[in-house]
Amino acid sequence: MRRTVNRVVLAVATGIAGLTVSPTVASAAVSCGASISTHTTLTTDLNCPGTAIFVNAPNVILDLGGHTISGVQQPDGQPGTNGVQVSFNRTGVIIRNGTIRGFNRGVGINQGANDALVTRLTLDANALGIGIFGNPTSVSGARLVSNTITNTTRFSGIQMTGTGHRVEANTITNGASTGIAFNGDDHVVQANTITDAGQSGITLAAFPNSPGPFHRNQILTNKVVRQARVGSQATGINVNFGNDTVVTGNTVDGRSTANGLFVFDSTNTQVARNQIKNGNAGINVGGVSSGTHLLSNTLTANRGGVFVGSGTTGNVLERNLASASQFDGINVTSPSSVLTGNVAYNNGSLGIRAVNGVTDGGGNRAFGNALGQCSPSISCT
Repeated sequence: MRRTVNRVVLAVATGIAGLTVSPTVASAAVSCGASISTHTTLTTDLNCPGTAIFVNAPNVILDLGGHTISGVQQPDGQPGTNGVQVSFNRTGVIIRNGTIRGFNRGVGINQGANDALVTRLTLDANALGIGIFGNPTSVSGARLVSNTITNTTRFSGIQMTGTGHRVEANTITNGASTGIAFNGDDHVVQANTITDAGQSGITLAAFPNSPGPFHRNQILTNKVVRQARVGSQATGINVNFGNDTVVTGNTVDGRSTANGLFVFDSTNTQVARNQIKNGNAGINVGGVSSGTHLLSNTLTANRGGVFVGSGTTGNVLERNLASASQFDGINVTSPSSVLTGNVAYNNGSLGIRAVNGVTDGGGNRAFGNALGQCSPSISCT
C-alpha cells in the first residue's frame, strides 16, 4: 500500500545547472517592433504601442542590459501585445536581465520554441507575465528561473503547457489570477514564492485544448502565502486530472477561506512533508481521485485539517499531524482508506473521524480534542 517519493531527489539534485550561458552579445540600438536573429543587448529603454521585440531565429540571446521595455495592453478581442515574442519553432532562445512592463504578455513563447530560457527578468503590470502556448505536445524544455513577476492585471503570473519545463526560484506577487497555472507532462515547479495571488497559488489543471490527464509532474518546495485575494474559493496548490504527481516540501499559509492543497480527479498523487496552515481544509482529496498517499504532512490552524471525500479510493494517510483545527483534525469519509501513525491534537471537534470500513493501520494518536479523540472505527492511543 505504501509508495515512496523517489523522484524528488533527482529534481533537487538537478538544480539550475546550465544557466551560466554567457557568449558574447553585441550591443544594438533596437526599435519597437524589431525582429532580431542574432545575439542582442539593448542599449536603451523602449516604449512601444505594439509588440516590442520578435525573436525570429533559433539560439538567439536577447539581453535587455538592465533596461525597461514598456508597452500598452490591448482589450480582449484585439491582437495582444508582447514585450518579447519568441516565434514558432525558434529553439534555444535566451531572454534575460531587464524589466518588461505593461503588455498583454510580458514574454510569449510559441509552439515549437523548445528549450527557451527566461531568467532575471522583472515582469510588472502585464496582463500575463510569461506564457508558453500551444498544447501538451507542442513545446518542451523551457526554463523559467529567478524572475520577479508582479501586479499582473488579468491573468496568471506564469501560464504554460507543453512537456518537461522547469519553473524555479521565481517570485510572484500581487497578481490578478493564479500564480503558476500549467498543464502537460514532466514539469518541475520548484522553490517559487507566490504571495497574494488573486486566485490559486499553483494549479495543475485542464485548459480548453488540454483536457488531461497530466503525467509525472512535480511541485516541490514552493511557498504560497495568502492566496485567494480576489477569488475566495481558490486553493494554495491545486492538482486536477493528474497522474503520478508529486507534491512535496511545500509551505502554504492561506486566508482560511480556501483549501491549502486540493487533489481532484487524480491518480497516484504523492503528497509528502508539506506544511499547511490557515486553510479551509488543509488538504482536501476529492472527486474520484484514487491512490492518494498523504505522508508526514503538518496541518495547523485550518478550519479542518484533512478531508478525504467519499468518492475517492485507495487512500493512504500515514504519519500526518493535524492540530488546532476549528473542526476535525482528520475526517475520512471513504472506506477505501488506510490510516497509520497519524496524530491529531487540540482540534475543535474530533481528532480523527473515519467512516466504518476504513482500515486502521495502527499507531494513530489523538489527545486534547474538544469533542473526543477518534471515531469507533479507529483505535487511538
